[in-house]
Amino acid sequence: MIIGIGCDLVELNRIKDGFRRGEKAFLRHVLSRREQEVFHQFKTECRQIEWLSGRFVAKEAYSKAIGTGFGGSINLSDIEVLSDQLGKPMIMISNDSAEQFTSDRVCHVSITHTKLTAGAVVIIEDNDKRKVTL
Repeated sequence: MIIGIGCDLVELNRIKDGFRRGEKAFLRHVLSRREQEVFHQFKTECRQIEWLSGRFVAKEAYSKAIGTGFGGSINLSDIEVLSDQLGKPMIMISNDSAEQFTSDRVCHVSITHTKLTAGAVVIIEDNDKRKVTL
């Protein structure tokens, strides 16, 4: 059963401006430590901004799908958007309240880019078979 859907869109220039104004602080605010390691592996600023923008919108879409927004019990850097071995993005929660957001839930995420924007859609399913009634 689908329990939440979220989508978000951002202009790459908005993320680039934030990054250039306060690189280290901006990265700490948006990315987890593991995401920062991936970010620094990209050779060009253009690719870094594209990747960073995709992660930002995926996190925004996730906050909309769970219905909480940010600033309460979850922050941008608590949400990790990493890729599996095939490149498929996966969302993981890395704070103390992770159980609240992940228990019996499956999260699907899709990220896309153009030269000017990045977008993401997140769908969260309740995977507890005991709750399904026909």
